[in-house]
Amino acid sequence: MVEIAALDLRQAELAYLSSCEGGTGAQTLPDEAVHLAASLHMAGYRHVVAAVWSITDQSAAAMAAGVHQRLGASTGSAFDWAVADAVHQATRQLRFRHPPLSWAAYLHIGP
Repeated sequence: MVEIAALDLRQAELAYLSSCEGGTGAQTLPDEAVHLAASLHMAGYRHVVAAVWSITDQSAAAMAAGVHQRLGASTGSAFDWAVADAVHQATRQLRFRHPPLSWAAYLHIGP
């Protein structure tokens, strides 16, 4: 993770990690704050979306589709608000179709 955090990705806008536990530290270092999502944010991504525990393939696909559909053509300063709102709205939609351990796993790091 240290190698990723050292990269210069200041032009990067959004990293969407559709994997399980991208926002979780290593099992050998459970209190470690530098996980994959944090590393990408430190490297320069303004926004990072990740799950902090294992999720089903179905809920992961639904969340990714929901976030990306809501982002549309947002650019510039509107993009900051659009990402946070897209994660919020996609999570709300998942709440109606999936158990809490599926939709509550997601975090958004960014402005």
